[in-house]
Amino acid sequence: MTLEDLVADYLDAREASDVSADAWCDGLPDATLEEVGGRAAVLAAIDASLEALALFAPLPRDGAPSTDASVGTPRRLGRWELLRELGRGGMGVVYEARDSDLPDGPTRALKLLPHAALLGERAMTRFTREARVLERLDDPRLVAVHEVGVTDGTPWFVMDLVRGAPLTELAGRVPEAEAVALVAELARAVHAAHTAGVLHRDIKPGNVLVRDDGSPVLLDFGLTATDADESLTSTGDLLGTPRYMAPEQARGGAAGVTSDVWALGVVLHELVCGSPAFPQESRSEVLSAVADGRWSRSAPGRVSPPLDRLLRATLAWRPSRRPP
Repeated sequence: MTLEDLVADYLDAREASDVSADAWCDGLPDATLEEVGGRAAVLAAIDASLEALALFAPLPRDGAPSTDASVGTPRRLGRWELLRELGRGGMGVVYEARDSDLPDGPTRALKLLPHAALLGERAMTRFTREARVLERLDDPRLVAVHEVGVTDGTPWFVMDLVRGAPLTELAGRVPEAEAVALVAELARAVHAAHTAGVLHRDIKPGNVLVRDDGSPVLLDFGLTATDADESLTSTGDLLGTPRYMAPEQARGGAAGVTSDVWALGVVLHELVCGSPAFPQESRSEVLSAVADGRWSRSAPGRVSPPLDRLLRATLAWRPSRRPP
């Protein structure tokens, strides 16, 4: 485990749950901290990475490009004009962008990795992998990539701008039949990725947008594994969001097709029941419960018997007992 790996893991955790660096370090084994120079070294590296991300100042979210001197005139990457920020996480910033060569054309979503050199090789690998994977996938439930580039050392790619609500807003608020239909569409998207030799490995409500017509789009392929690629992490590193990991991932093992199936089951449980399958508070408690397969059973009468059977099968501890 390297210092760079730990920083990347923290950025992933922060994106998922906004955990503080101090609280996150509390969950690290003493041996891991000693291996990279101690807790102070980890915290300093995290602070440096967060400062690097903050240097790329956000553009306003109201749709009007800012001319304020503190933000500057609307930024450009190549021929792409950045209009407003749509969101940011540990591994990138997404903007609404316009092609200056086609001013009357549709706006797109442009994702970039600010100050890539400061964030390290692993951040760059994850970012470029997402663009490469999305280019090879073709399914209406997966976002399409139109262009990939690098400008002044900043890597970026342009994709369809999906307008909709995060799936996180729907948990516990949709009827069972609607939730099942929505996750069935997600399952078809995941199947399309698997058919192309791609494992997602980070399926969660925060990585799904629901269009106005009710159809879902699966996002964020930054943690994928493909047939031709090596893992982003060394053996034993955890990859993904703990609450949606499969037991084999939580134990440090390799993810497989049914690991993504497990995550779909956790998402379905949350949609129908309105609460996480693993409600524990701390990262370590969640990982322990996931590793043991101790998910919170739905309240009696909350789901129909057929759906209860499906959840139990999908969330089977042994990967071989989960449905395809």
